[in-house]
Amino acid sequence: MLDVSTRESESGEWVVRLEYPELAGCVAESGYALDAHEKLERLREQWLQHRVETHQEIPTPRPSLRS
Repeated sequence: MLDVSTRESESGEWVVRLEYPELAGCVAESGYALDAHEKLERLREQWLQHRVETHQEIPTPRPSLRS
């Protein structure tokens, strides 16, 4: 699941926040949605690679909301 929200940063600017809640620490923020998405996808790849390399469990994705 990809969680998307907007929020006001400490500097007073509005940013887009994207997060994979099931992947601890996979969070990215930017003033532009596409930039935040690119950052998040790089983090996700690094997160998954690290889990594979260290033989850690990878969470099973939630089922689709569609039935």
